Amino acid sequence: MYFLNGINILYPIVVFLLSNIPTAESGRDFYQMLNVSRDATTKDIRRAFKVLALTKHPDKRPGEPGAHEEFLGLSRAYEVLKDDETRRKYDASGEEGLEEGAKRNQRYESWNFYHQDFGLYDEDVEVVTLDRSDWHSLVTSGELWFVNFYSQRCSHCRDLAPTWRLVAKQLSGVLRIGAVNCFEDWYLCRELGVNSYPTLRVYPRGISYNGVRELPELVRFALGFLRTSFTELSPRVLTQPLARVLPWLVTYCDVTEECLSATTLLKLSALFDKLVSFGRVDCVVHPTLCGRLAGGSRFYSDGDPTASSGIHLDSLDEEEIQFELVKLLAPLDSFHHRDCAPCRRFLTQWRRLGRSLKDGPITVCHVDCAEQGSLCSQEGIGSYPTVRGYPPTELTLRRIPVLLSPQINLRVAFVNCRAASAVCASVYATARLPALGLFRPDGSYEFHHEVAKSSVYELAEFVRSSSTSRSRALDPSWFPLPVDTPWFVDWYAPWCPPCQRLLPHWRRASQRLPAVRFGTVDCSVHSQLCRHHGVSTYPTTILFNQTVPHYLNGLHSSDQLVEFVQVSSLILK
Repeated sequence: MYFLNGINILYPIVVFLLSNIPTAESGRDFYQMLNVSRDATTKDIRRAFKVLALTKHPDKRPGEPGAHEEFLGLSRAYEVLKDDETRRKYDASGEEGLEEGAKRNQRYESWNFYHQDFGLYDEDVEVVTLDRSDWHSLVTSGELWFVNFYSQRCSHCRDLAPTWRLVAKQLSGVLRIGAVNCFEDWYLCRELGVNSYPTLRVYPRGISYNGVRELPELVRFALGFLRTSFTELSPRVLTQPLARVLPWLVTYCDVTEECLSATTLLKLSALFDKLVSFGRVDCVVHPTLCGRLAGGSRFYSDGDPTASSGIHLDSLDEEEIQFELVKLLAPLDSFHHRDCAPCRRFLTQWRRLGRSLKDGPITVCHVDCAEQGSLCSQEGIGSYPTVRGYPPTELTLRRIPVLLSPQINLRVAFVNCRAASAVCASVYATARLPALGLFRPDGSYEFHHEVAKSSVYELAEFVRSSSTSRSRALDPSWFPLPVDTPWFVDWYAPWCPPCQRLLPHWRRASQRLPAVRFGTVDCSVHSQLCRHHGVSTYPTTILFNQTVPHYLNGLHSSDQLVEFVQVSSLILK
């Protein structure tokens, strides 16, 4: 995996499909009524309905003719589209294809309900609202989840909401915090045996929390399931072999307790898993280990917590410690000028340092300011040589390899597109930065453009699925496509949410059809190529056989994509 510092290299291959459109004869267009696309997710539909409920509700339009009937229609549209089964029937046959019960729902809630209780966690960044469509892929992936099963009619659930948001904020990046609305997704809750609200469980083990619903107790319970921890250092422990491959952060606790708490150390151990080892020394019990170090913490870059040297960190604030550690682990840039004699002497030592650290967490590189004058000027470099440390764009990017299985041999690099514009331009990665790109040994690659909006788990899942995907990014040099084998091509735009949602299905389909080549075209970059092939909406998916195009409309699963290719007689099982 490479990172173009505008770019974080990983490039998604997107194939997407438009779905069936009910005709005028089959009744009203519920998608149009709710102002959503036909590929909208359940969450998209719920959000859109809430916006309409707050503005179109009869409680806000007293005495207005037709307000009741209009909102009744909106409620009916939402009730149909929020459920997978009724939505499937509606997509297939329109409103006339629905059962009588679904067609004649005559009730809706008060405006206050939609304002205060509807979609309780939909707008929360840290809390992931889960439903049936993504439950099994997310919660059974092996990641650690703390999930709140609630009902929007439950007063205890509403009372818990502010505390649950604080839990999510405190545990951000440590584990994943989710919420399931059992009023809307009752089938999933029934399947999981949830019968009372709120029910709080840790997955994948499915263990319920039954204590008081207060912030410290909830955080402590969740941290008990972490697979990482810290080491209580003592003379006996220090006589045993310790992991000295990674740097150490050791906190020294005296009677004043001016040291990092056990809770903070647990969180940091999860955030910096396989990047930093953590330890704690009780200076009251082991004064000989502390000397004058009591209070505060020290960072040992050489991996030896018994060393006399170390960088002192006196902050007790968790976020400040995170920031300091990221800086201490950051790659170093050396700015020099070819006409500077001290620079030439220093460069030999600098390269020697780079070789000694090549397998460690720090990357050493240099910038020749004679060639990159604008970059050095932009960075405020006025004398040579200058040594400067740069933190990565996000700590989460460092954690991606940690979350992958050992079978995925991943190398990570950062590329600054301002300094290496030719490199970025060669893979058409200059338009939407930062981006994360996965480059495979065969020369193919994919990009993920929504880096800023993605969690580390989502980025790791992109790497995991892309590492085995057979799809590749296509540019104009590939066209016309080779005719010796069928091609399945997705024409997409990075800003298109439906395009992004199809990706997991597209990659799985590419693995199941070895006789078909898969590719994607980014129409935000190759707009002329897309227009040449008549592509004006995204995503558009085209199957080429002997240059003859075959179109598939609608959002499809990997099974449906495979079936389309097979039924089209372009490939046999």
